[in-house]
Amino acid sequence: MKLDAHAQDKVDGEWARASTSSLWTGIGSLLESAPAPKRGHLLGVDCRTNTCLATLEFPDYGTAREQFPRFVEHAYDVPCGRTVMLDDPTDPSAPFKVKVLFEGCVRD
Repeated sequence: MKLDAHAQDKVDGEWARASTSSLWTGIGSLLESAPAPKRGHLLGVDCRTNTCLATLEFPDYGTAREQFPRFVEHAYDVPCGRTVMLDDPTDPSAPFKVKVLFEGCVRD
């Protein structure tokens, strides 16, 4: 339901651009700081009016479960609550996508 609400939210262009850029930088730094075998990739950041959705991909499900808390606990420049979505893997050894929903973002 939260993902649907995010997808249907209008886009505030100015806030969305600035927030996307800031989150891209913050998440990218976290990814780069992970050991190479556990490093994921940022596939995208989609900011709207009060929410942003980041999609990351990790080498496998186990790595995703191990690494996702770093992305929830990090202090980003965009102040929001965070929810992580981990679906059940069809193949735990295959690349695994994680969605991080930034919600209730405080705006200047």
